[in-house]
Amino acid sequence: MDINNKSKKIRKRSKEGSLQLKQDILSVAERCFKAYGYEKTTLQMIAEELHITQGAINYHYKNKYMVLYDLFERLYDSQFEYVNAHPPDELNAYLLVCIAYLHAFSEVMKRQRSWELFFQKDQFNYWVSGKRKRIEENYRNITADFHKSFTADELRAAAITEVGAVMRLYEFFKKGDFTAEKFCYHVPYLVGVLSKLDEMTIQKDMARAYEYVDSHDMPTIFLLE
Repeated sequence: MDINNKSKKIRKRSKEGSLQLKQDILSVAERCFKAYGYEKTTLQMIAEELHITQGAINYHYKNKYMVLYDLFERLYDSQFEYVNAHPPDELNAYLLVCIAYLHAFSEVMKRQRSWELFFQKDQFNYWVSGKRKRIEENYRNITADFHKSFTADELRAAAITEVGAVMRLYEFFKKGDFTAEKFCYHVPYLVGVLSKLDEMTIQKDMARAYEYVDSHDMPTIFLLE
């Protein structure tokens, strides 16, 4: 066998093994977070269940909130993929975000254990840096669909504002000043406002999003069950 071809096959197997280990880490972490909560779950606990060293996990994830971040990324991906595979009439980027947010946040707000996972401080601090690009992409897609003009600074400001506002709304919710229903309404509403959409468009697409979520069998979110 040619040495170069052999090296390529070894690298391919190594890459495939690394990707599989990452998936295994996420699967075990999901069960641990669900069973024990965020505070009691440790990287060492995950490593022991997988019969690997914690160092092997640290190769992929330096902290457990980075593991949780990837789990929530999978959550959002599943929502977006489902809607794109079963699109409503005249689907646009804002409606897509509304549907994904309404379903995901509705599931989060059902159980206190889910609040503690989703709204813990490390997760939100990481979102300001790690997830910001993902949120910026949402705004970029929305503004493109509605022919709005946003600078890079405006996109960044919108993403940061969204993360901060969600955390602030949660604080109101915990104090009893906000219901779960109001929370789930105001997050996608805020996205519309930050996207510079007019009130009529926001209300129209949010009504369509509620109707879609109520009439479709949206993907199960194991972590939040």
